[in-house]
Amino acid sequence: MVRLIMIFCLVSCASKNYISQNYENIKADQFLDSQVKQTCNEKTEIKIDGLLSKLNKTSDVDARVSLWYQLGNCYCVNQDFLLGTYFYSLFITANVDDREKKSKVLANMGVMMDFKNQKFMALEYYNKAIKLNPKNLGAIYLKGIFLIKTGEYEEAKRVFNYLVRYYPRSRVLRSAQAVTFFLSSDLKSLRDKVLIFLDDKEKEIFSLSIALKSKSATSKVVERLEGLHSDINFVNEFKEAILFNLENDESFKN
Repeated sequence: MVRLIMIFCLVSCASKNYISQNYENIKADQFLDSQVKQTCNEKTEIKIDGLLSKLNKTSDVDARVSLWYQLGNCYCVNQDFLLGTYFYSLFITANVDDREKKSKVLANMGVMMDFKNQKFMALEYYNKAIKLNPKNLGAIYLKGIFLIKTGEYEEAKRVFNYLVRYYPRSRVLRSAQAVTFFLSSDLKSLRDKVLIFLDDKEKEIFSLSIALKSKSATSKVVERLEGLHSDINFVNEFKEAILFNLENDESFKN
C-alpha cells in the first residue's frame, strides 16, 4: 500500500499534530474551513478541562449536546480516539437537526477510524458524511486522501477533479490532483492540468517524477527528488508516495 499521510491530515501518522497540521494547511490555502475550527486548534488540554467542568455543572440538554460536540473535536485533535469517538457518538445519537455539523462529525469519525487502521469503517463514515451533506467539501476531500492511501487512484482522481472546480487555484488540491494523475500514469494530465498551478519546488518534484516514470532516470535524479523539500506538508507526503510507487513499479525496474 502506498504510504502517505490529514491532511488529515497533512507527516507521520504517529505525529500528535497530524490532524491539526493538515487542517491548518488547508485553511492557509483558503481551501476549506477547518473541520474542527470551533475549538481546540491549540492548548487542547486546557480547553478539555474547561469543557469537562462545564459538562459536569449543567443539566441543560442543548448545552450538553454542544459540549459533547466540542469535546469530540478536542479529543479528535488530541488523537485520543477512544474519548473522541465516545463524545462524537453521544452527539450523533442526540436529536440534533444540524445536518452540517453532524456531517463534520461523521467526517472526523472517518479520520479517527483511518488512524486506527479500520479502513472499512473510515470509508463508511466518509460516505455517510457526504450523503448527509453533499456540500461538505471537507468530507469529500478527506475521502479523496483516503482513496489515494488505499490505492484507488482512478476514484481519487474523480474526487479531486470535482473539488478543483470549486477551488481552481488551491495549491493543496492541485498537489493532491497531481498525485492521482501520477499514480494512475496519466502524465499528460499532470503536465497540462497541474504543473502550471504549482510553485517551482512543487513543479520540480513532479517534473522529476515524470522523468523517473518515463525511464529517463539517473541516480542523480533520484537523489534530487529524495532531497527536495517543500513548504507544503502534503507535497512531501506525496513525494514519498511517488518514490514508493516507483520503487515497486515492475515496469520501471525492467
